[in-house]
Amino acid sequence: MVAKYNFHALRHFHASMLIASGATPKEVQVEMGHSSIQVTFDVYGHLFPENDAERTARAAAMDAEIFA
Repeated sequence: MVAKYNFHALRHFHASMLIASGATPKEVQVEMGHSSIQVTFDVYGHLFPENDAERTARAAAMDAEIFA
């Protein structure tokens, strides 16, 4: 009998679930055993959510702090 999923598919699923549950990139790196954060982003970067509203709010807060 041939397995439906191979080892790499299961690793990808595990990393995907970590990201979906809110794990940080560093947590995913450690869990997956990647040698660097760059490896993690190269493989799973597309799965991390883009939070434009949060980034915009952070930039506005820094702007207010600097130019107030």
